[in-house]
Amino acid sequence: MARVVGDGHVAVARSKVERVQWDLTARALSLGIDGILESGFWSKSEWDDFRAKAAALGATSQFYCLAVPLEALLVRRAARNQALPPDTFHITKEQLRQCWRWFEPPGP
Repeated sequence: MARVVGDGHVAVARSKVERVQWDLTARALSLGIDGILESGFWSKSEWDDFRAKAAALGATSQFYCLAVPLEALLVRRAARNQALPPDTFHITKEQLRQCWRWFEPPGP
């Protein structure tokens, strides 16, 4: 992501990358190939949108949520920021906390 959008927090650039990710996933699904679309998927409306897109292509979908408490994410964020992998960007505590406020935990 950072190779394309710099710090990763530019919404317009990020949305372009996400559209390309969906286009590639949609192509795989239309060919009958399983695909994994990894994204933040912070809200139910995001999940529902992509499930509907997959269904329109005749594909079924499954949603997997790796729920981690905020305090654990903050610890992981600090460790990640100390040794950033190539082509990634720094995430501040406030940026993570903002994303956390957007998160809608999935129901049953």
